[in-house]
Amino acid sequence: MRKIIIVLLLISFLFAEFPYATVKSHNEQILKSVCPYEKAGTDEPDFYNPVTFAEIKPVGVFPSVNGYISSSESNALLWCWGAKYTDYVEKDIGNCGGDNKMLKNITSAAKIKYAFRNKTIEKELDGFLLKDIIPELGYEYADGRETLDIELIWRIEFRYLYTETKEKCSMSSQGVPTCYCIDETKIIVYYREGTEKLNHTVGDAKKVFFLSKPVLKEQWYKNNKFEVVVLSKFPVYYAEMKANETRGEAVLKGYRILGDEHGFWRIELTENGDSAGMNIQEGTHLNSPLPLEKENDSFYFVYLANMSYEALGKHNDSFKVVDIFNNEEEETYIVYSRMMTHYGNISEEGSEVEFNPEIHRPSSTYKTKSIAEIFVPPAIVGIIMLFAYLRIRS
Repeated sequence: MRKIIIVLLLISFLFAEFPYATVKSHNEQILKSVCPYEKAGTDEPDFYNPVTFAEIKPVGVFPSVNGYISSSESNALLWCWGAKYTDYVEKDIGNCGGDNKMLKNITSAAKIKYAFRNKTIEKELDGFLLKDIIPELGYEYADGRETLDIELIWRIEFRYLYTETKEKCSMSSQGVPTCYCIDETKIIVYYREGTEKLNHTVGDAKKVFFLSKPVLKEQWYKNNKFEVVVLSKFPVYYAEMKANETRGEAVLKGYRILGDEHGFWRIELTENGDSAGMNIQEGTHLNSPLPLEKENDSFYFVYLANMSYEALGKHNDSFKVVDIFNNEEEETYIVYSRMMTHYGNISEEGSEVEFNPEIHRPSSTYKTKSIAEIFVPPAIVGIIMLFAYLRIRS
C-alpha cells in the first residue's frame, strides 16, 4: 500500500496543466522585440539591389499543441516579418557627385485564407499587424481528425526615391561650352512576395462516457469491477478513477516547450504512460454513436479504463479525464455491490440475515405445480400406430 501511495504522489506531481497562456504571452512579447528581423548570410545591399531579403514568416496558431487547436478557444494566427535592406545608397558618377536611392517607406499587404470543410473565409489586412484572430468556421462538430487549412499570401514593398544626377552641357554663341548638373527624381519600387501554408487539426471539448462494467450498475461484491469507455475529440493526458475508497491515476501525456531561432515557443506532446491503481488503454478510431447522440457527431480518440476494488453496498464510482487543452470532464455512477441470498433471508454462507436491499440481492422465486394427467383412449393410440406403420411401408 505504501508503494502505491508513493507512486500516486509522484503522478500527481507530474500532472500539470498545459501552459498555453504562458506560451502565447511570451510569443506576443517576442514579436515586439524580434520582428522585424534580419536574416544572416544574405548578400549585402548595394546600389543595384538595395533589398536582398524580405519575408513574412508564420509563427503559428495559439493556443495549439502538436498541431491541434480547439474550437472552444479564441485562436490567433501570429506571424513575423524580416528584411535586409539599406536606407540610403549612392553611386559616384563623376563631376556631379552621383546617383542615390533613399528609402521613403515600406508597406506590406497580406491576404489570409481560412478553409474548413467546404467553407472558406478570406481576409485582407496589413502584413505588419502580426496577428489575426481566426474566424468561426463551424468547428463545433470537428471530430479531432479534420484540419483547418491556412494560406498566407504576402507582399512587402520598398519604395525608394531615386535621384539621378546628370551633367548638361551647352555651347555658347562664342563657341564656349557651359556645363551644369541637374537632378531627376522618380520612385522605384522593389518588392518580395510569397505564400505560406499551415494546417491544424481541429477538435472540441466534448466527450461521451459509457459504463462498461457493471453495465447494469449492480454486481457481486466479491468481484467488483469498474470499467468505463470514453470517446474524445482530443487526446487525454490525465485520468482518475474512484470506486468506493479505492483511487487510481494515470498520466498519459506530458509536454515540453521548444523554441525556434528567434525565441518563439511552441508546446510539444511527450508520451508518458505512468499509472497506479488502474489500467487505461488509448486508441484511435472514428466513432459516430448515432443512437446515443442527437447530432451527427464523431469522435476520434477512444479510451478504455478499468480497476478492481473492494466494496459492499451502495457507493459512488467516478471517472475523470482531462484533455490536452485542459478541458476536464467527470462522470459519476451510483453502483450497488450485493451479496446473493436465498429468499432474501439466507446468506451465501447459509446463515439467516435481515434483508437490506442495498447489500442483499433476493433470489428468484418460483412456485411448484403438479402436471395434469391426460388420458388417451386405446383406440386413439391404435390409430396413431397404424398411421405410423403405413408411413414406414410407403
